[in-house]
Amino acid sequence: MEEICNTDSGMIFTEDLKSMLHLAQKTSEDIELLVKMLKKFNNQTKEMRFGTFIFGPVVMRTLYYLDEPDLAFTAFKDPKFENFFDQLISYQILLSLLYKHGKYTEMREIYEIIKNKDLIGGYPRNSLILVMAACYKENTPETLQYALNIWKELDEKGCIIMRRATAFLAALAIKQNSPHIAIEILSTLRETRYIQIRCLKVLAYTDLKRFTEIVPIFRASLEHDRPNVQKEGYFKDVIEKLEEVMAQENIPEDFELYKLITLLKKDEHILPNILEDHICAEITIDKSRFDRKRLDTRFNWSERPRPFAHNNSRPALRDLL
Repeated sequence: MEEICNTDSGMIFTEDLKSMLHLAQKTSEDIELLVKMLKKFNNQTKEMRFGTFIFGPVVMRTLYYLDEPDLAFTAFKDPKFENFFDQLISYQILLSLLYKHGKYTEMREIYEIIKNKDLIGGYPRNSLILVMAACYKENTPETLQYALNIWKELDEKGCIIMRRATAFLAALAIKQNSPHIAIEILSTLRETRYIQIRCLKVLAYTDLKRFTEIVPIFRASLEHDRPNVQKEGYFKDVIEKLEEVMAQENIPEDFELYKLITLLKKDEHILPNILEDHICAEITIDKSRFDRKRLDTRFNWSERPRPFAHNNSRPALRDLL
């Protein structure tokens, strides 16, 4: 392959590149050869490419496996590879790799490139989550403003912003001493019965010293506590901060919120985890759910009635009766 890459008449075929991507190891020789093959393959005229194989995601997966964030970043921005990585999954893999290495500035730079592309669905949803996570990790006034600008832009376009992206933005606003922004952001969510949303609201209202607004939230959780229904929990650090601020503000002991907190503790609504760990947790896929779904599909298919010849006795209707 080295010879082919170094000669003008040599050609890199689809199967050649597939094999290299599969076999490449984290050595300087392999990485150098891979880069040469990519450049040569991409420079070959379109007339000489007869396959429809899309290499963008495969290349990004290989670079993720080889743990080469800088190379992935450089390749994506290289004008020679324009449109080579124009796939949603390629964006996600690249941003995930940059996030893994704490390259948050580079993540924003990449998002600025991809957000202006013509995408199905209006915007790259999973990429947005990763960029919001990066802004949350940086935790600066500048990243809060950047994240807010993105959120406002999408909101004005009528896009439905994913809950996790909204949660990152609200959490960042709270960290940046802007709980009022967090409340406004969270109020746009259609579904609010998620633990991170409840806890973020409690934190925001705690910072605003608006304790009466927390009362109905706790009440609703206690009223939701029924047999065979999962309890609405709260993370311990959220409750601890609420109790600490209430004590600092000298809230009277007969205030209803104290009683509700006691009931939450008694009925085991307080979880030992902390909010930040939950917000930043990696997404895990329960494969057993998909296995059950496939099994149900096969079962339902096998149970379907066989086709029958039409006659006046209408057996299907008779069976139903």
